Amino acid sequence: MDKKVLIYMPEDLLAPVGGPRGYLYNLKQEIDRRGLRNIYFLPPSEKSKIVLPSFLSGIWNSLSYTFSLYKGLYGNNHSAQIDLNEFDIIHFHDTWRMFISQDSLKTYKGKVVLTSHSPTILSKEWHDEASKMKKHLCGKMLKDLIRMDEYAFNRADYILFPCKEAEEPYEHAWSHFKDLKASKKERFLYNPSGIVGKTVKESREFICEKYGIPSDAVIFSYAGRHNSIKGYDDLKNMAEIILAKNPKAYFLIAGKENPLSGLNHPRWIEVGWTNDPHSLIGASDAFVLPNKETYFDLILLEVLSLGKMVVASESGGNKYFKKWDGKGIYLYNKQSEAVQLLEKIAKMTTDEKHQAEAASLSIFSSNFTIELFVDRYLDIISRL
Repeated sequence: MDKKVLIYMPEDLLAPVGGPRGYLYNLKQEIDRRGLRNIYFLPPSEKSKIVLPSFLSGIWNSLSYTFSLYKGLYGNNHSAQIDLNEFDIIHFHDTWRMFISQDSLKTYKGKVVLTSHSPTILSKEWHDEASKMKKHLCGKMLKDLIRMDEYAFNRADYILFPCKEAEEPYEHAWSHFKDLKASKKERFLYNPSGIVGKTVKESREFICEKYGIPSDAVIFSYAGRHNSIKGYDDLKNMAEIILAKNPKAYFLIAGKENPLSGLNHPRWIEVGWTNDPHSLIGASDAFVLPNKETYFDLILLEVLSLGKMVVASESGGNKYFKKWDGKGIYLYNKQSEAVQLLEKIAKMTTDEKHQAEAASLSIFSSNFTIELFVDRYLDIISRL
């Protein structure tokens, strides 16, 4: 493939995290491993960090956020960071960066691809996650952000989703989405995400000792944002039932305890932010993914790569995994069904657990490795 492709994301923002930064971090690792020289990223961002006392940092962040939104929505300059016409294909990974590059896109002669990533349209996600101060300062601007989604999805020549099921939250949040897809049906493309398989740094024994968990406990894990769209509140409801019924059950939770806080229970353990969530997941018997709306959660792939069972809501991109339901992946529609699945896992024999874990690893190895993902990506790009 000799087409020059620009991934419109600053290279220094890539990191082994969730969302587009993690997606592209995995992609770049494989691009570099293969020695591909025709796929480029934006140069490192040049923003300088201002170090302020903690009591001022929140105010500064809100003011900076307000200025950035105002400039992006109402400013006169919407130019790309570099000359786009040096590339055959520009691949954007969020609607905001595409929106603030629209002046350059007016004269761009190549193909524009959009992968949106967010668990709902980005304007809704930003509005829902904005602090009270940001909503006070930016109320009208946050409402006007729908313009970036409208522009990006309409301007894109191709829209690349991981699967059709990942479109579900967009249909729910944006009444225009179905009409847009109908008008561009042939321009919607699909490539299930892939990652570099994860490994654990610490053993189950080490994790259990560190957090005071008995060796014969049944451990359910979660790693991610503590908010409603991720289903964290649903997880707490499930856990209350399980913890009341099963004295050997523990919930091991990673991620910043904000905006929602955890259960006040000795067997609900909040670890907080960690750079090693995989050891926590590896120490557990099953991972719970309770999203209310979801795109295509990379953490699910990470769990599979660790050979662990997943209990996941049957929503959005999670529905893509229905073909493997009951084989290391267990989907549910109601919280009561999730509780039953967790109880079922708690009663599994060692052999049954090993079989389910082997199935999880096999699903990952056969479908979601970074090598398979990049093979599919290069094939799609070559045909545009």
